Amino acid sequence: MFYVLLKKMEEFTKKVVRRRLNRSKVAFFSLLGLIIILMGFFISGINFSDNVFTLFGVSLFVLFLLFFILFFAHKGYEKSIHKIHPSLALAFSYALVILNMFLGSRIYSLEWAFLGFIVIAVIFYDFKIDSRFLILPAILLLGYLPFLLVGYQNELAEVIAVYVYYFLVVGVILQIVEHVKKIENTVDFESFIKRFISREKVYPVLSVWGIFTIGVMIFNRFYALELLKWTSIYVFVVLLVFYLIAVLQRK
Repeated sequence: MFYVLLKKMEEFTKKVVRRRLNRSKVAFFSLLGLIIILMGFFISGINFSDNVFTLFGVSLFVLFLLFFILFFAHKGYEKSIHKIHPSLALAFSYALVILNMFLGSRIYSLEWAFLGFIVIAVIFYDFKIDSRFLILPAILLLGYLPFLLVGYQNELAEVIAVYVYYFLVVGVILQIVEHVKKIENTVDFESFIKRFISREKVYPVLSVWGIFTIGVMIFNRFYALELLKWTSIYVFVVLLVFYLIAVLQRK
């Protein structure tokens, strides 16, 4: 009887503490939102050409707003680590890195593009994804460089060389972290390769891409398709290498 009473008191205490914590969180975020709104009204009524104090106020408001957004984004990211499957995180990381590489040479500089690779490295670390998934694109892009140079795509080759360096930097750093901390990866590189690189899966893609490559080479005689021609040839070579690997694995 006494034990049951203690158990009830413990459960009641936990409920009270949880409610107080929730109330304190609501109060904190309400106060934070009120401060941001008041600062917004304050800044909207100021003439921006007055003095340095105005610039300081605007900067403080922007920083406060960024902190507010990043705080909620971080909370959502922490919850998603336990809900999102690592394979989905890997696919999202590849989509993000492709978008970052596309925008890095058009909207912002290549130096700023490295921040995207840091974000991807953090995702790999949090979801315990094998770092060789970052080294593989570096090897593939490195093999792409000679084909670009043969096709006289020197500017694109220079940009790709920078991205190869970025991939290698984050990939090697993650390799060192995995070795030191002895991390057990949730998405293993070797099992992924064995699953997706098989003769039955690669051969149809190799056949279709070979026909496409021949078509591009024919059209290149009438239209300027140098980049597409050498890119399709390189993809065909990569698929052929994958097919040979699959054949050797079966033997």
